[in-house]
Amino acid sequence: MSEQIFRELLARIESGNATVCVVGLGYAGLPLAMAVASHGIPVVGYDIDPVRVRSLQEGVSYIEDVSSATLKSAFDAGLFRVTTSPSELAQAEASREIEQARQ
Repeated sequence: MSEQIFRELLARIESGNATVCVVGLGYAGLPLAMAVASHGIPVVGYDIDPVRVRSLQEGVSYIEDVSSATLKSAFDAGLFRVTTSPSELAQAEASREIEQARQ
């Protein structure tokens, strides 16, 4: 990634004008997604497991370190959404910037 693209991405993240994508919503990914969302940064969470995604969409956390209340708060604030669709990853700033840097 070029330094200019990195600096622009970092500036958008720091200003809250970026969406972050977390791939894999297990024991590392879900707490990471909640930590990012707790700072007011929108997060798209992606997982290939439809049962896991459905559980999250219903507001039920399966990770001990993430309470269902924390999860609900992130959803209610519009800071977290989950998907099994890889096409939705393109909505995240980092995904677009990395693709741009590869070209």
